[in-house]
Amino acid sequence: MSHMPLRKNPACLNCGTFVNERFCTRCGQENTEPKETVWHFVTHFVNDILHFDGKFFNTLKYLMFRPGYLSKQYIEGKRAGYLDPVRMYLFTSFIFFIVFFSIMRIDQGQIKGSISFSDDPKIDASVKDELKSQNVNIDTAQLRTRSYTRQEYDSLISKGIINPSWVEKRIYYQQIKLKEKYGEDQGGFMANFVNSFNHNFPKMLFVSLPFAALILQLLYIRRKNFFYVGHGIFIIHYYIFIFIMMLLAIGLTKFFTLTNLNRINYSGLIAFILIMAYLYKAMRRYYGQKRGKTFLKWVLFNSAFFILLIILTGGLVMLSFFEMI
Repeated sequence: MSHMPLRKNPACLNCGTFVNERFCTRCGQENTEPKETVWHFVTHFVNDILHFDGKFFNTLKYLMFRPGYLSKQYIEGKRAGYLDPVRMYLFTSFIFFIVFFSIMRIDQGQIKGSISFSDDPKIDASVKDELKSQNVNIDTAQLRTRSYTRQEYDSLISKGIINPSWVEKRIYYQQIKLKEKYGEDQGGFMANFVNSFNHNFPKMLFVSLPFAALILQLLYIRRKNFFYVGHGIFIIHYYIFIFIMMLLAIGLTKFFTLTNLNRINYSGLIAFILIMAYLYKAMRRYYGQKRGKTFLKWVLFNSAFFILLIILTGGLVMLSFFEMI
C-alpha cells in the first residue's frame, strides 16, 4: 500500500470501474492520486521490493533462528505473513554479490610475473622428424620452442600429423588467442580470469539450485507428501541463510583486517560450522524424521552436494576460460 491520498473521483484510472474503497475490485489498482513526490516514489519502490510492512523482518527472524520453519509454513499454505522466498532470494543474492564483487575484484597491477601458455600439440621427436620429411611449413626453431600459430596448428591436423578431439582443438585455439592477447603477462591473464570466474559465480549457484533440490528429492523419495517444488523452496531458504552468513563473515573479516586483528579472525570457520548445523536443524524440522535418519541424510546430501559443486566449478572454470577473449 502506497499511503498516498485517495482520489475524489471514484472511477478507476486504469479500467474506469467504480471504486468504493481504496482498491479497484476489477483490476486491483489502488485509487490514489497519480502525482507522487520523490519521497513517495522512493518509499513505494522500497515497499515493493521488501514489503516493509513487517514481512521482511518477520521473515528474516524466522529464517535465521528457526531453521526449516519458513519452508514448512510455505508448503502448508501459510504464506501471507512472510516475504516470498524467490523475492527474498533475489534480494539477498543481489546484496551479497554487490559486496562480493567489490571485494573480490582484482586489478591487473595486483598480480605480477610471467606466465607460459602450453602450446604443445603433443608432437614427440619421431613425429617432428616426420614433419620435416613432409615439408610441413613449421621451421626447426618453432618445433624447439613448441609455439604454433592457428594456421600452423591447422596444417598439422590437415596433414594427419596430429588428430586432436573437438574439445582439444577448442582449448588449443583458446590458448593461441590468450598468448596473442597476454603474451607472458601473468598479471593481466590472472586478473581477467579471476574476474571472469567471479562474474560467473552467481550463475553457478543459480544452476545448482534445481540439482540440490533433486538430491533432496532422491533422499526423501519415499516421503510422498513432499514434492520437488517443496524441496526447491527448502533449498532457496537455505541459500538465503548462506548468503547472510557469508555477508556477516565478510564484514567481520574486513573489520579484523582494518583493526590488525587477523590472528583471531575465525569468522569464516564459524560461518561454515553454523551453515552445516543450520542445514541439519532445518532438515530435522522440515522433514520431521528422527535424529539418526536426519543425520544420515545430512551426510549424504553434503557429500552429493560437494560432488555437484566440483562438477559445476569445473564447468565454471571452462566457461571463464573461454569468455576471456
